Formats: sequence, structure tokens, C-alpha cells
Amino acid sequence: MIKQTVKRINVLLLGFLILGISNQASNAQNYLSSLSATKNDPLYTTYAAALNRSEFVIDEGYHFDWYAPDKGITFENEKAGSLGLGFKLNGFFQYRLGGVYREPVVTTSYSDLVRYYYYPFENIRVEVFFLVYSSRIAIQDVKIKNEGASTVRLSVYPFLDMGKNEAADAELIPERDGLTFKHKELPDGWTKSHGIPYQKERLNAYIIDASADAWGAYSKLTKSAVSGAIAKKKASQENYCVEWGTVHTADGSLCTLTPPRTQQIIEHNGSDAEILTEEAPKWGETSPNIPGNGYQGCELGNFDSPAIAQGDSFQVIFTSLATGEQGTGRGIIPPLPAKQGVIVNIQLKKTAFPPVPQKVKATFYGGRTAFIQWKKEKGYTYNLYRRNALTEKGKYKRIAAGIKDSLYYDFTLDSSEKYEYIVIARDSAGRFSGHSADVNNLGSADFLSDVSNDR
Repeated sequence: MIKQTVKRINVLLLGFLILGISNQASNAQNYLSSLSATKNDPLYTTYAAALNRSEFVIDEGYHFDWYAPDKGITFENEKAGSLGLGFKLNGFFQYRLGGVYREPVVTTSYSDLVRYYYYPFENIRVEVFFLVYSSRIAIQDVKIKNEGASTVRLSVYPFLDMGKNEAADAELIPERDGLTFKHKELPDGWTKSHGIPYQKERLNAYIIDASADAWGAYSKLTKSAVSGAIAKKKASQENYCVEWGTVHTADGSLCTLTPPRTQQIIEHNGSDAEILTEEAPKWGETSPNIPGNGYQGCELGNFDSPAIAQGDSFQVIFTSLATGEQGTGRGIIPPLPAKQGVIVNIQLKKTAFPPVPQKVKATFYGGRTAFIQWKKEKGYTYNLYRRNALTEKGKYKRIAAGIKDSLYYDFTLDSSEKYEYIVIARDSAGRFSGHSADVNNLGSADFLSDVSNDR
């Protein structure tokens, strides 16, 4: 995550990495309100402070939005900001209701508090207790439980969306456990007509109980379009055609290295016009393509130019940059959908594949032109690949092939989009290098795009 420098701040975030989430039981508390309500039940979900803790001047209710598939599961407040949570597991960022593994279930609801749970990913249970304590304080207690058998690595992104309002003078608290910022609230007509004193400028504190790994400020929450990869995953929630199998090193042992020390490049029907990498998402599971347990896999349904069809061929080029080994696995697309996938085992061997292009840089001009450059090595040509950084993940289309120089101008950009480039070297025998590190123009991206692409 990168701290953004923006003139107008609408979204503030804090990021955490939770290592080794085990299946620990969460604390339970009994309430007279014992529910099992979903978004389809007639439940009133606007919450405000109890009368004995209310000042009747700056009171703001929070509306629990838990029914719109293209929005997050948030507590919305018109003036003081809306509270949201995002989660990332194995490279997948989950925020919108339509993409969660299991939608929220409310178990307790009173006029000032609500308790609910949901599953952003399979086996990851999130329990939330939300209380509007007073006119000035709202509290959100979040417990995360891993119900699976293995330990996972989860990143949590609590954020505050100011909506049409604006945050000013945002600063990280020295202990890194919160943010302070200012915003303005104009009085309504009733307050003014009755001569009630009011404070227009408010100083806010967004505090958490742990130090943040990173923080950021953004001018907008998200782009309106939902990413193609996420939309497909939402539509199916099942794998379509995953190639998978073992990877053995030259000495016969299973390869347990993970990216960036290992990489995938996957071709469709013998063409490298469109490729998939280890970042390409699976649709029905959150496991990474190269998990470090001796296996590899990739969802071939991510190809769309053209889409895969029964009888098509594909090949997986697996490169271990750390050991100088490379291997290729090949397969044929079975009848679709192929829920069992296609088994592709790969044997690595020491080989003189081209070096990965280094010192790759991209400079963007006016939103419509990009100048990409890299360090040239004698004896190799270069292919340049591009993806839309907002709508595609791990899927690149070749925009130039056989480049003999160390630079390229791309004049075909849409100024409303964000782009990412990788470079691949080839030798006279046609062998691939691993792909370069990506370069992009995500520096001024919206919050959700930035955290989705954060590594």
C-alpha cells in the first residue's frame, strides 16, 4: 500500500497483515435479541446513540448497508464518514457484498447496536459488533476466525469513506494506531432557526487497537466498473477449467519456492498474443497459483482473446528464477466446464533461458501515451505486454513483439484507464525468460484499485 498525495481526500485507510490465523473460538455474549436475519428479512438497520448518551446536536445515525451486491458491507453516515472493511487473501481483495463467500447474517439488533457475521472467503468467518456509543463515538469490534484446517495469511483494510464530504489535514497518529483528520458539517435549517450553537469544523480520530502496517488517503473509493475477473468469479463462484499438477526440480524434489522466485507464463493454442501469469485469479478458490507446496495451477478460463474451447491446447512455462531452472507442461482443454481441471505435471531442468528484463520503467504523458524502457542485453529480442490494471489481473495482451531496442512508445491508451506493463525476453531458439516486474500508472488510482493491485 502506498500513501497517496491528493488535493481532495475522500477515503482514509489503515492496513494490517494478520499472520497465522488459526481456528480460535470467539467470545460469545447472550442478548435477548437472538436473530438469524438476512438481507431479505424486514429488519430496520439504522442505529443511533441511546438517549442517555446523546447530545442532540451532532448526533448522526449509521445505516447498515448489507444488501447492495455492487457495494461494500458498510455503516453509512451522511456527514461523518462511512465505515468499511476489506480483506485480502492469496492476492484476492474482497470488499463488495456480491463477491463474498457467504453474505451477512444479523444475530442481534437494537436501536444503538448490531451484531452480525459473514464470510468474505471460504472458511474465514468475520464477526462484527457495532455500537453507536454516544453522539461522538462509534465502536466496531471485529473478530476473525479461520475455520479451515491450515494456517492462512490475511490482510485487513479498515477504511473510512467520506462520500461527498471531504477530509482535511489527515495525519497518522505517532503510535501508528489511528488517523486524525478534519471535516466540516453545516447546520440544518432547524438548528439555525432555533439559534442553537454549533461547531462547523470537526476534529476526528479514527483509532484502532493495533499498529497499522500502512495507511493511505485517496480522492475516491472506486471506479464505477467492477473488474472483469471479479465479475466472472462472482457469476460462477466455481472453477471453470483449472490446470494443475506437481512441479519437480532438477534433483527430483518438489519445488517449494513461491513468487517472485518462481513464475508462470501460460499460452493458449501455441500463441503468446495473450498470456496468463501466476497472478491470474482462480474463480472458485483463493489458493495462489504457486502456493509453495510442490504444486502449481491456473484458471484457464481467464483467457478471452479467444476464450478456451474443448480441444484447444495450452502450455505452462514454469520458471524458477532462484535456481535457474525452467520446465514446460502441456495439455488439452476437456469438455467444459471442467470441474476436475486438467492435470499438468512439470519437470524443471537447468537451462540457459534468457535473463529476466531489468530496470523496467514506464513514464506516462497526458494519460494517452506511455514510454516504456528497460535494460537491453545483447543477443535477445523483447516482447512487451500490457493489461488494464483496473479490470484484469494476471492476464496480459502482447502489444509489441521482437523489439530489438530497449524502449517502446505506446500511443493507444485511454486516459480514463490504468495500465500495467511487463517485458519478456526471447532468444534465437524462441525460449522465454521469466517476466519482468510490472510497471504501471496506479500511483493516482482509487482506493479499491490500489489495494487490489497491492502486493
